[in-house]
Amino acid sequence: MAFELSEDQLKTAENELKKYLPMSQQVYGFLVLRSRVRSDPVRVLVDRWPQFRVIMCKPHGEQSDLFKDALLFATDAAVLEEILSKSSVIDWSKYFCVGNGNKLSYCLHCY
Repeated sequence: MAFELSEDQLKTAENELKKYLPMSQQVYGFLVLRSRVRSDPVRVLVDRWPQFRVIMCKPHGEQSDLFKDALLFATDAAVLEEILSKSSVIDWSKYFCVGNGNKLSYCLHCY
């Protein structure tokens, strides 16, 4: 199950991600910029709060844009796999890009 973070919780998540730099760089950097610059709507989801093991920044909206990445950071690979496979966080019927901490993006689509 994934929970969407409120504006107040985003600052706490930003501080928590700072502990994992440089591995959490993409998600941390996104949260830092989001708090300072107005951007497109993005949902920030975690597996649990406040001791999250997986955090995902996912473009929000009906129309999917292949070039708007979903950013992920996880400290527990098993929890990440469970969230991706057993929750409705990802619409596996559509193409989307996933950016990870290694600055790589993967375009995924399942049939």
